[in-house]
Amino acid sequence: MKKFLALIMALGFVFACGACGSDNKQNTGGGQSDTGNSVASNPVVTLNSFDDQTVMNRLMLRGVLGKVELNTEDEAYIKSGVGSARITVSAEPYKTAQPYLYQATEFFTTGEDYSDFAKAANLTLWVYNAQETTKKVGLQFVYSAELSDITQWYELAPQTWTQLRCTVAREYLTATNGKYTVEGINVVFNRGETDDVYYLDEFNLYRTDTEFTPVTMNLDEHEICSFDKYWQVRKLNVGCWGDQSLVPSVEWVKDNTATGSGGALRVITTPIGTADRWPYIVINATTFSMIDLAQYGKGDKLCFEAYAPELNGMDRIWMEMYSTGGLKYFTSDVITLKKGEWITVSIDVEKINATGRLYDTSELRILHQGYTGDNAKIFYVDNIRIEVDEK
Repeated sequence: MKKFLALIMALGFVFACGACGSDNKQNTGGGQSDTGNSVASNPVVTLNSFDDQTVMNRLMLRGVLGKVELNTEDEAYIKSGVGSARITVSAEPYKTAQPYLYQATEFFTTGEDYSDFAKAANLTLWVYNAQETTKKVGLQFVYSAELSDITQWYELAPQTWTQLRCTVAREYLTATNGKYTVEGINVVFNRGETDDVYYLDEFNLYRTDTEFTPVTMNLDEHEICSFDKYWQVRKLNVGCWGDQSLVPSVEWVKDNTATGSGGALRVITTPIGTADRWPYIVINATTFSMIDLAQYGKGDKLCFEAYAPELNGMDRIWMEMYSTGGLKYFTSDVITLKKGEWITVSIDVEKINATGRLYDTSELRILHQGYTGDNAKIFYVDNIRIEVDEK
């Protein structure tokens, strides 16, 4: 089996957290840091101190996580202040789902609003891993109910506190209606063979007035998303119709590509247990608006390569097009993947244009249907482009 040289990104955030790490080990994700933002020198706001039940109520349990309790008794599991959150991740939930906590960035009861991440510099969160083995916890930016970034994972040493540190790479943030709004942050866990226990404390956001410049984005002729350019992966989003706890995870890989060079996207899905959930990856409007489908017509094809490994490979995927208002205006035929082989998917641009619903801003989504079983299924996507009919 090939050894995958993967840059794990977070988002099942768009990798808005760059250069993230912990005080024990360097984060496995890596990324670009936002220059000039020191945690020590920036104004800080506390998203959650976990000191009393009022602030604990800012947390929302999702993905059949298990249980969250206020800890004010055991000082060994309090990093600062007078309390912490005791998290029990259930090993045997009543349904399959990725367990996570949701922390909002706007508090309607107090009128506090920290959702403008154009002013965000850094995030920090203390996590205690009560297990005897190394574990991983992820952070994920949430833009809306249907759009999230890729999950950024952190390694936690056993039975000790680890501070998750994230420098917000604002140049890669996804803008919605001209604003860099992050509605909330998911704290993502994995299930163990038995119930796992963690403690959380001091979830802080460091602010800055320093200006930033969005990343420069360039495409080759007829290119939509080759995955050869780092910004293309950082601008990627993920989601899931029906249940955000089932969003896929992705990795940027360089040793298994359709062209034999550059990069490709590895998509790791979650067993869902039902057919009425549709997880997807998103080439969002920021990226897709760089190419004008209206200039293409008869004989031209929207193409991409797809691959399923022989072990735990995904069976079927399909493509859909949406306006940024959420209106679906095109669905491809179901695409059956061949295990162990790259295939080329070709869709007539004329069919897309014939819908009569071309928008100035659109999203391209690649979806897969739900499936049952214990093992995550995997597929790869590469080189999304337009092939022009030269006749």
